[in-house]
Amino acid sequence: MLFQAQTTCSLGCICHQPPNWKTDELLLSHLVIIEISAWRGTENEVAFVERLLNWATVLKEMMITFHQSVTESNAEDLCQTLLSFSRPETC
Repeated sequence: MLFQAQTTCSLGCICHQPPNWKTDELLLSHLVIIEISAWRGTENEVAFVERLLNWATVLKEMMITFHQSVTESNAEDLCQTLLSFSRPETC
């Protein structure tokens, strides 16, 4: 057989990380625009965007389009949450 599934992970594999691990060392020093579409604002999505805002040190603009299931009042609340994470220079 030419292809055989790998049965064990390598030593540095993500599988060996605790389930709540985070990457603190990531630096996105050239990312200036972020565009996200069909965003629902789940807990994981909010946490990911918060991390992006911390990692993207020169971010100038972020555009988020909400999923159609997100109500206007939820979208307003989520926008306020995101604004609390962003730097003043981010639009």
